[in-house]
Amino acid sequence: MSDILKTLASTAGNPSPPTFLASDSSPPDADNPLVRLTLAPEPAESIAGYGRAFMLKLVRGLTDGALAEKPYDASSVNRDHEVEIIDLDPEDDLFAGIEPFSRPTDARAYSKAKDGLRNFNLAAMTFPRVGKSQPVILFKKQSQPLEVRSTRKIRLYSSKNEFDQLAGATFAFDDHFDSAYVAGRLVVLQKENFHTMFGFYEGLKAFVSAALPTLQKMVPIENFADLEAVCLADKSLMKRLRRTMASIPPNFDPVRFAAMIRRDGIPVKIAGTETKPTFVFEKAARHDFFNLLEDGFLNSSATDRLYEANSKRVRVPKT
Repeated sequence: MSDILKTLASTAGNPSPPTFLASDSSPPDADNPLVRLTLAPEPAESIAGYGRAFMLKLVRGLTDGALAEKPYDASSVNRDHEVEIIDLDPEDDLFAGIEPFSRPTDARAYSKAKDGLRNFNLAAMTFPRVGKSQPVILFKKQSQPLEVRSTRKIRLYSSKNEFDQLAGATFAFDDHFDSAYVAGRLVVLQKENFHTMFGFYEGLKAFVSAALPTLQKMVPIENFADLEAVCLADKSLMKRLRRTMASIPPNFDPVRFAAMIRRDGIPVKIAGTETKPTFVFEKAARHDFFNLLEDGFLNSSATDRLYEANSKRVRVPKT
């Protein structure tokens, strides 16, 4: 983590101005190219200050323990006190989506005629680093252009003493960003915004489509078509399935799991026969069903109560 902290601190102290970029696809392509925004001096200086303040705030939080670092987990809940780290592989699609932002001079200048109606979903600031080829890049999800073009809203802005209608593409910046590319790694703070910006859900849907047939072979499930439909329609379950597939025991024993359901009163229905049980998927009890597949229940001998496990760390007794 020290390389991330050093890089953020030194970049925040570098007075060189950043380049402002915008994109509506990741990675940018010929139909939706990456564009470079030209800002007037006053907002450019203010927004660059926001970026430097954000980097220093991130350094302070990670140094004093207010923020906790953890490896990126697509299925986990986003918590304000955590930042998740992704080690980028140059062969990954995610790296391909980020790499163009590291070459800001290759991006063409924003054109109102060509780009005025594009749905930009992210804006970025690329900060150069002294003597280094890889910059620091701060990413922020954008939704303002959709609001601006809404037929139900008219936004006014003041230029000198006269108010005019705000109808062009707009971008919103403050001192908080959703993710940052630092020292070859991606620091994720706002996971849902990160997923939206970098097309995570498109790739996740492809993963789910491929994983469901494997799940059907591993576990005898009643109403499998219902499970399939729910997974493909619910983004939270798409992410959950990734964790589930990694947690299912490789030699799933239906008889043993059925006995556990009966013994512990786990709220999942059993069908089939005693020697060949099947498990009934019910949409209303979907989280209990996935907890079962993940072996995510614990029966406490101290309270004789059933709990959902939030950690599968094995504790070795002291000898």
